[in-house]
Formats: sequence, C-alpha cells, structure tokens
Amino acid sequence: MRAFAIAAVLVFALSLAVLAGFLMNAGPFWHIDAAPRLAPLPAALADLALIAGFGVQHSGMARRGVKRALRLPAGWERAAYVLASSVALILVCALWQPLAGRVWDAGPVAGAALGLLGAAGLVLAGLAAMAIDAPALLGLRQAGVVAGPGQTGFVVPALYRRVRHPIYLGTLVALWAVRR
Repeated sequence: MRAFAIAAVLVFALSLAVLAGFLMNAGPFWHIDAAPRLAPLPAALADLALIAGFGVQHSGMARRGVKRALRLPAGWERAAYVLASSVALILVCALWQPLAGRVWDAGPVAGAALGLLGAAGLVLAGLAAMAIDAPALLGLRQAGVVAGPGQTGFVVPALYRRVRHPIYLGTLVALWAVRR
C-alpha cells in the first residue's frame, strides 16, 4: 500500500511537470502551441471532450457511490484517486489538439505580469493544499507513509473561509494566465 501511494504521488509530480511544460511550450513532451493536426472544429471538439473527460473522472471518483463501486481498501482510495487524476491530466496534455492561430499574444510586459499572476495562482493552490493536510490530500497519510493523526474533525482553514475552493481557484488563475 505504501509503495502504491508513493508511486501515485510520483506520477502526480510528473503530471505537474508535464502540465507546466505543456503550458509554457517547454520541455520534451507536448506543447499547447504545437502545430495543428486537425481542422479547427474537430480539434476544438476533441479538446472539449478531453476537458470534460478530466472533469468527469476528477469529480466522479470523489463521489461516495464511485468509491463504493471501486471496492478499494480505505488506505488505497485516495492514492488511487491521485493516480487516476494524474494520468487523466497527462492524457489531456498528450492528446490535446492545438488550434491554428493565436487566441492572444501578450507583449513582454504583459507576458511577465501574466507569468507572475500564474505563479501566484500556483502558490495559492499549494498553500491551500497544505492548509488542509497535503499528505492526506495525496493519500500518503492513509497509506501509512506519513505518520501522525493529521487533522481530526472538520476544520475550515483561513483560505477556505474566503474562497470555496482555493486549490481550484489557484489552478484556474494559473491556466488563465498563460501568455499566449
């Protein structure tokens, strides 16, 4: 169980690296501004299907009914969720169909501001994850990789008093701040 949880977190880290390279058009993998492979309408429909598929997987696996149907031991549930969501994110990047042309292109000053805004969004998401027990969020606590009780009882950290879901908000800000 511990090895599975650690592997899931490593795939999660890989998915974040793939996403960063994808959005910044850097790295050895896929790039958001790659050459188009499909006509615009099929490409846009494929991308919408990828986003919807990720959303269904990500939200669906969080539901009690899906958890019951999977019949995983309690210590495996969260790590399985992290692994499945990470693989789904990598698939979004790998199967993305770039569109021809540019939606927008920020100049150097606006591009730098967008870069800072995106970094701030990622910092917000990271802080929000730490505020609600990051080892438990990643499945490490449930698998016994990280010792200690973690949070007991329902706690609403400061960030969550201001924003319903600061992890999503930070992630969306980072995605929206892509400079091209």
